[in-house]
Amino acid sequence: MAITTQSRPQRWDEPFGADMTDADVERLLSVPEIKAIEAEKFPSRISLAGILRNDSRIVRYKVGDIVIREGDYGNSAFLILKGKLRVVLAPGLPGEMLGRTKIQKKNFWQALKQLWTKKKFP
Repeated sequence: MAITTQSRPQRWDEPFGADMTDADVERLLSVPEIKAIEAEKFPSRISLAGILRNDSRIVRYKVGDIVIREGDYGNSAFLILKGKLRVVLAPGLPGEMLGRTKIQKKNFWQALKQLWTKKKFP
């Protein structure tokens, strides 16, 4: 039985942020929050610089852009490198502004009508 070792993660064949440069990685490594990470504790085949290069990206947003919405699926962390970000939790903004449709409340008679007219089979 032959045992093979992988020199780097296969997911790095296609980096998450294809535009990441060595200069971007160096810039990220100089950010205090990342600089505080003990890079020497990472294995050489999966270095901190390698993780930043292949598993991260730098995104620039304009004023008013929505970065993420409450309830969206996600497995990302965000680090603000420059500028400010405002966090708004419901009911801070109207749903229409967040791309959500407004739920129209029904009165008693409308709800009763919905029960009687709703089809049993699709």
